[in-house]
Amino acid sequence: MDAGSAMFHVLLSGNNSSVPIPYPTHQFDLDDAITIPDNPSVMIPCLTQQFDLVQAITMPENPQSRQQEVAGLVSNMPSVNRAAGSCSVCLESLEKSEEAARQVSCGHLYHHNCITGWLLNGNSNSCPLCRRGISG
Repeated sequence: MDAGSAMFHVLLSGNNSSVPIPYPTHQFDLDDAITIPDNPSVMIPCLTQQFDLVQAITMPENPQSRQQEVAGLVSNMPSVNRAAGSCSVCLESLEKSEEAARQVSCGHLYHHNCITGWLLNGNSNSCPLCRRGISG
């Protein structure tokens, strides 16, 4: 056991016995943890991928079935040729798109790829603008 830890005992339920568990005695300092050192010779590990808790808890159990579900939803949306305005997902003009816009059940218009991406990456089938449910 190092100098920065101590032991405390946890009482186990039912049998009146305790188990020693190491407990750190030094206090965590957030400023020390997030401050970049002044010494450039100190190497800081670079994370190549960040853990996203929201993505982890909302990921569908079967991503392939989710892709099929979204593809079906988007293909059932009415196509609108020569749509006016802009896509609320990418903020690009709908008029300049070579592809017909898709109209969700609430009436809002989006690029085909934008609404597909929104539905695949979101945690519900809702309109990006008004959050009204999108049904197939």
